[in-house]
Order: sequence, then structure tokens, then C-alpha cells
Amino acid sequence: MHIERIFTMRNHLILHVCSSFFNKTFLIFFTLMILTGCAVGVKQSMPDANSHIKEIQINTLSDKQIKEELKKLHTITKEPYLISTGDRFTYKVYGHPELSIPSIVVLPGGKISVGLAGIVKVEELTVQQANALINTKLSAYIKSPRAVLIPKYIKGAVFTVIGKVRKTGVFSLKSGYKISDALAVAGGFAVGEQDNDTIELADLEHAYIARGNKILPVDFIEAVRKGNYLQNIPLKNGDYIYIPSSMDRQIFVMGEVRLPGNVSYNENQTLLQALAYSKGRMLETASNNVIVVRGNLIKPKVYELNTEDILQGRVPDFRLHPNDILYVPKSTMTEYNDIILKILPTVELLNLMAGPFGNATQLSIPISTSQTKQSN
Repeated sequence: MHIERIFTMRNHLILHVCSSFFNKTFLIFFTLMILTGCAVGVKQSMPDANSHIKEIQINTLSDKQIKEELKKLHTITKEPYLISTGDRFTYKVYGHPELSIPSIVVLPGGKISVGLAGIVKVEELTVQQANALINTKLSAYIKSPRAVLIPKYIKGAVFTVIGKVRKTGVFSLKSGYKISDALAVAGGFAVGEQDNDTIELADLEHAYIARGNKILPVDFIEAVRKGNYLQNIPLKNGDYIYIPSSMDRQIFVMGEVRLPGNVSYNENQTLLQALAYSKGRMLETASNNVIVVRGNLIKPKVYELNTEDILQGRVPDFRLHPNDILYVPKSTMTEYNDIILKILPTVELLNLMAGPFGNATQLSIPISTSQTKQSN
């Protein structure tokens, strides 16, 4: 009996120790599972670092629309020549040889002097249209006049290439020329040196071609680097190609800031830093929301950020990219349509700073606004 009692006591002691050890072990294990989010039914959620960034969804051309537009641009219809500065003509009035002029030059401003008809602006007119205009003026002095301009020297169709190419300027346009041919005539892309290496200076992501007052939906990386036939469109008279520099790493700050303009881009630069370089917002008129435009003119991304949330530490500061455009709207401007329409002329002006267009804000970029969405 005594021995039995001893064994019984020993067994109870072993069970108590094991039970205590198991309970403590299980408690520690269960606590660790909760802390690490590994327990059954517990899912740990990590905060999204970009959840505070609101991307404005804008209606750019869809890929299908761009493809259709490019197909149309490959169809070149022969157009009548339009008179331009420097063209030379012989002027004749049938039945009145004394009024004839052996040589007339179209002066800057597009005007010529044709005797009794006086000063006539003929630039951007066809020869037939110019003749009709001269005869209308001449009819005040001669009944049923028959005056004509006979071409002696016609400058012909031209295109312009500026930016980071080896030779910028206005070039004669030959039949069949495409974008790749234009860049070849301009000597290819300019190069420079960095860290003893030769580097190309062309920024093809932001390059564009303008025709009249319209930016064409051409992707220069596809057209030049990848040899995409559809993107390598034929040229027309007056086309303008701009190749910006890959070394111009700047941030453009516009709108309701104390010192709008260009800010040199530094690695890891943020929105608040760029605003500080611009002497801050004009607090009496500026909105707390700032618009950031990023990318090329055909498919830009547009973000909206709240500077007050960043200043109060509620959300992280927004890291900028080279060539981002910051626009601080007025506090009274709440419609995205108004904001984007205000930004776009600024975008055009920045990209045309070296261009010969004159009033750059006349250029048309295919963008309109719609609803917003959260950035991914």
C-alpha cells in the first residue's frame, strides 16, 4: 500500500508538471501567434503607402483610338503649295505690259508690292488664291484685269527639328520622308559625356511632333527605338519635331506659389521640398490640394495630394520624378475640369520654350477630365 501511494503521488506530480509546462508553452505560443498575425482567423493588414494618393482619371485617347489615328496619318494627300516668305515670282498683267514686274520677293510678314494693286498679303495662300486677290484689288483701276504670279523660286515643303539633335533647323521635305528620316537629316541625336562615358542626350519619352496646332499621338520610343512602322508616320509640310534633353532634370512649380518657375531636381526630392524652393504656397489664395502632372503629353498621369495632411504627418510626403509639374490651384477652384484646363497651357508652354510657334497655348492636346480613382 505504501509503495502504491508513492507511485500514485509520483504520477500526480508528473501530470501536474506536464500540465503546467503545456499550459505555459501553449500560452506563449498562442501569444506569439497573435502578435505575428499567424493565429487561426487573424489576418494582419499592412498599410498601403500610396493609399493617400488620388490619381485623377483623365480621358486620353485609348490605344485603339491612337492606332486608328496613326493609320489615318499614314495616308498623305497631295496638297497645293502655299506661298511662304522668300518665294520669288514674275508678275504679269495681260494687256498691260507696262504693269509687269520681272521679280517680286515675298517679304517677312508674307506681303508683296504689285504696283496699282498695292501691298497684298499672299503668305499661306495658293498661287491661284493670290492671283484672285490681286485681280480683285486691281479691278478698281482696270476693267476685268488678268494679273498672274508666275513662280521663279519656290522654297517648297519644309519641316523643323529642334532640341537634342546634332543639327537643328528647318529642312527641305522630300517625298516619302518619315520621322526616322527627319532625325537622320538632323544628324541623329546629340551626345555628351558623363563619368567618362558617351551618353545620348535625347529624352524620347517626352519628345513630340506637332502639326499645325495639334500634337500628334506618336510614341518616339516606339517609332525610333523599336522601329514600329505605325508610329513612324510620314511628314507633311510645316511639321515640327521637338527632342528634349534627358539631362534637364527639373521640377516645374506653377500656380499659387510665391516664386513659380523651374526647380532643379535632386534625387529623392519630395513635394514639400519643391514647394519650399518656390517660397511656399500663397496661403491667402492657395488650395491645400496640389496637382502633379507626370509623363508625356499624350498619356500623362495626374495626381492630387493634400499638403496639409503631409505637413501634419498624417500621410508621407510625395516623392517626385524629373520633369514633374506641380500646380497649386486657387482655393476656389474645385472642378477638375477647370484645374486641368488651367494646367495644360502651362505644359505646352514649358515644352515649347525653345520653339518657333509664338503663342504656344494654341496647341491642342487630346485630354479631358472625368472622375477620380485611388492610385494603385
